[in-house]
Amino acid sequence: MARQEGQWLSLEEALTYLDNDNEWRKYQVNYPQTLGEHPSPFAILEFDVERDDPHRIKTIKDEGTNRDPGTGHFRRLIEFKLDENGDAHVNMDETGRIHMPRDSYTIWMSDSRAEIIEHKPILDKLWLSKFIQHKRVLINGLGLGMIAQAAASYDSVDRVDVIESNQYVIDLMAQFMPDKVNIITADALEFQPELGERWDLVWHDIWPQISDENIPQMDALKQKFRGRCGWQGCWQESGCRKMASLMRRVKAGDYSPQTFAAVMDFIGGKFHL
Repeated sequence: MARQEGQWLSLEEALTYLDNDNEWRKYQVNYPQTLGEHPSPFAILEFDVERDDPHRIKTIKDEGTNRDPGTGHFRRLIEFKLDENGDAHVNMDETGRIHMPRDSYTIWMSDSRAEIIEHKPILDKLWLSKFIQHKRVLINGLGLGMIAQAAASYDSVDRVDVIESNQYVIDLMAQFMPDKVNIITADALEFQPELGERWDLVWHDIWPQISDENIPQMDALKQKFRGRCGWQGCWQESGCRKMASLMRRVKAGDYSPQTFAAVMDFIGGKFHL
């Protein structure tokens, strides 16, 4: 059995539903597998997910259809874990595909179905650009460039500013960005907009994982851009706040069956929904 928005489906029903859900695919990127120039620890890796992939099936069963990575060909931005000499050990086969043990790198972003769904708040606002003239967009955090590319695809959007602090990421990703994208090398939390500068949409995405520790930075960024934008949002803010609420209950000594169930849901990833 698999969950879909609170309902239970048979696994075959869930897979059929997911096979017919292709709206998210238009936001995928099409970059080739690319290594950053040495000594950059960043790379774009390609990977494939089959319909009956065991990890995919387990994710759907345990965490629901919204956490399905999808099937097909994908890319992810990864950061190698360097050894004591500052080197990454990359294994490449005769076709040029890179094969790395999963514990040898950190995933920063992918164009999987689940991650695209996590960006639904900004993607929905961008879709409205067909009807409401959103001319300027600001994105804090470049990542795989998926959201910057989506924003630039709308005719009404004149410019997409992206704040990114990691020069290695900029050097790797800038070559794939459309002309509308203007990358600014700065820390999002320290960046100071020019006097009177405004954006129609602002999206904050500088965190690699959901955590209650992200909330102070979210609050600081939203305060900084309040009055400078028509709308702003943060990647997985609801998940982070749910986690904070859960942690407060546990610290207060609430070990009820309901709290225990919530902890298990969080460990299982259901707060990602």
